[in-house]
Amino acid sequence: MNIPVLAILSKSAKFSLHYKRWFPYFIVYLVLSLVGFMIFKDEILSIILNPGELYLWDFMPAVFILAIMQFMIITLIDGAVIYQSWKSKWKYYKESWKRAMEKYKSMIAAIFVIWLITTLFSMIPLVGFIIEFILFLAFIFTLQSIIISNNGFYEGISESVRIFRRHPLWVPLSYILILLAYIPFIVVLVLLAVCILFLYGIRIEYFTSPALLVYAVFSTHLALVIYSFGAAVVKTFTLKALTEFYLVFRRKKR
Repeated sequence: MNIPVLAILSKSAKFSLHYKRWFPYFIVYLVLSLVGFMIFKDEILSIILNPGELYLWDFMPAVFILAIMQFMIITLIDGAVIYQSWKSKWKYYKESWKRAMEKYKSMIAAIFVIWLITTLFSMIPLVGFIIEFILFLAFIFTLQSIIISNNGFYEGISESVRIFRRHPLWVPLSYILILLAYIPFIVVLVLLAVCILFLYGIRIEYFTSPALLVYAVFSTHLALVIYSFGAAVVKTFTLKALTEFYLVFRRKKR
């Protein structure tokens, strides 16, 4: 089957680097990260200044609430970005948000059903994680089907499964290609993180206590900005690429 892989990845990269595409994700990731930092400011600064003292259970209730908030908002953005990936002209930008709101309940329902199914199968001893990954690939185009084909949650799941059954090799391969395309971008982010860690490594020797506290706050905020930008671009790239592959697979029976 002739799949224009390079064209898809190139279009996805160009699409994901436009600020209007990734900025909504960036705002959500950054704001919720900052809210989390403000809630756990004392604990986080204590960890930065005294590495090794981390009590995860103290974080869990608030982290769970923030995670639910992020999921609810990000799902809406996912719907809009998928629509924009399908109709990329700017005249459809407002329409994309309208479609996302119209299909919001279907997307939430589909994600919940998929989570329930994959969680149950993941509990099977020895092979659960393998079945979970296969199911992930089978359901990977569900949101695209709901937004683009205007399906309900059940029809969206069903169409995604049909695509996987028709293209059992190309679907996982397309996902692997998307992951490989992350590498150059991730390398840049890792280098930035290394620079921050290097500065963090020398701060004890050269900084006084007040300056150390200021640096700890600054480095944490800088890390959150870098994380938010990276996560936003990667998320946008992934949805655009998956949407392009979905459009190709939907047209091709074999």
